[in-house]
Amino acid sequence: NKMFKKHFLPNCFRLFVFFSFSLKLVWLDDHPKLVPDGDVWIIRVLGNDLPPLHAQGQTFMNLKFILENEDKLIGSKKAFLLNRIANTTEHNRIVNLLKFHNISDVNEL
Repeated sequence: NKMFKKHFLPNCFRLFVFFSFSLKLVWLDDHPKLVPDGDVWIIRVLGNDLPPLHAQGQTFMNLKFILENEDKLIGSKKAFLLNRIANTTEHNRIVNLLKFHNISDVNEL
């Protein structure tokens, strides 16, 4: 049983979460925690800035904030999908930022 959930986030971010319902009990820091038993993927779709809704570089700034502030989720994997980013400069900034944060699961449409 797999479940698919789609969340709409501001500024051209779409978040897709794939997960299964099976959990396992593990001990972390002397406390029991339930973690997914199997792969959980968090896939973010990054798109173009859409003026006047977004400032120039809004996708880059939001991605930078996420990469610097989001905690690592136990038992999860992250991937990013670049959705036809037209501005070459912004595209390169985003790719370089993902490389800087050692994100290897990056695909492009």
